[in-house]
Amino acid sequence: MKKFKKLFILFSSCFLLSNSVSLMSSNINYKEKDTENLLILSELMRLKRLQNVQQFFKKKLYIKDLYNRKLLVIATKSAYSIIDFKTLITLETRFETLELNNNANFIYIPGLGLYEEKDNNLINISNNEIFSKNHFIKNVLPINIPNDNQFINKQKEKREKEINTFSLYKSNAERPNFPKLDYVGNNKFNVSHVVPNAWWFSTRNNYEKSGYIDYQGNGLCEYVALSQLLLYNHLFVDSTIFSKLDYDKYFILKDSEKDINDSSPVFRFAKHNLNNENVDNSLAFTLFKEGGYNYDLKTSSVLWNTTEKILKNNINNWKLDGKYGGYYKAWEYVKKGIPSVLTTALGDGYGHSYLVYGYDDNSDMFLVSECFPNKSYTTTLYSYWNFAWGSHFFTIESTKENKSLKKLFSYKNKLYDGKEITKIVEEVK
Repeated sequence: MKKFKKLFILFSSCFLLSNSVSLMSSNINYKEKDTENLLILSELMRLKRLQNVQQFFKKKLYIKDLYNRKLLVIATKSAYSIIDFKTLITLETRFETLELNNNANFIYIPGLGLYEEKDNNLINISNNEIFSKNHFIKNVLPINIPNDNQFINKQKEKREKEINTFSLYKSNAERPNFPKLDYVGNNKFNVSHVVPNAWWFSTRNNYEKSGYIDYQGNGLCEYVALSQLLLYNHLFVDSTIFSKLDYDKYFILKDSEKDINDSSPVFRFAKHNLNNENVDNSLAFTLFKEGGYNYDLKTSSVLWNTTEKILKNNINNWKLDGKYGGYYKAWEYVKKGIPSVLTTALGDGYGHSYLVYGYDDNSDMFLVSECFPNKSYTTTLYSYWNFAWGSHFFTIESTKENKSLKKLFSYKNKLYDGKEITKIVEEVK
């Protein structure tokens, strides 16, 4: 897994209707102008809804992907979205400032972001890594988005709904059709669905909290994601994932006096851990070792095997599930309140695994953590339709009738179990 800086992030903007006229390009027809207006206005309203932070339109830019698909980039001062012009689907949103030379030739690589084309090479605008164009053509298939009129009209309706249900002239509009769930705390996110205790995934924002490690320059995202999924279930669902011996081996509890988001146990032996302990003893590396030192997994079978070895005698308390068709199954499980590991298979060396813990029906986007040790990576949004041609998922579900939780959180010198701490998270001011 290449460590690309590839976040699909939330931003917001206040954008007056009268301003949209000045954004028109003189070389597109009136129908395309109408589409452009709709995309710009609705995208800014969508992002305002999602983050609930006011920003301002900066620029737009028409680009193509590898297969000549027409895309529209919409940017504010601190973030940008990439939209498929024909189907009206937002493919990617990033939390970073976009500085582009209007005279350069930019190409979008699904899941890997924007690249500048020079001499038949592609240069990543975030980290300046260089690849041949043919390498991507060989390994990255076209985005598989429905393009029939019924699908496109549905996307148009969603964008019109964004505009009509969020006032252009008020910062706090009444919005009966959308939940007011921007995550500023209290286990709340401004998307249509999240799993219980979603706050926990969004706060895994440093090395020890995320359990992040890498191996010989390769990120072990599948195993970092799996380690978080296992710990989540041990903390919030049923404390039978780990034996006491294994739990004490892989995790440590540090009392939080001030910030309840720091009340959770953290991973021992993570990369750059405070005690400079060997990452080979970490849970993620143990899973990697049990998985035969395989990474960039193209199926979920390795995750099955490694999870069974962790569960040991408690295997009958849990149902494991994982297969191809990850997008739909991940969506189904989130609807049931169960997070999943979603892995995208892009070709040799370009896979990545995410923890899916929410989704937004109104904009067809998953809410995921990319499992990197930074807060920018824990509330990622990206389109259901991105990568739909190659993905697999893995999750576990408790089958035990009488579940029990141990008091494994520490807040202000008092111990709490997962349900108790989430209740405090939801009430704390």
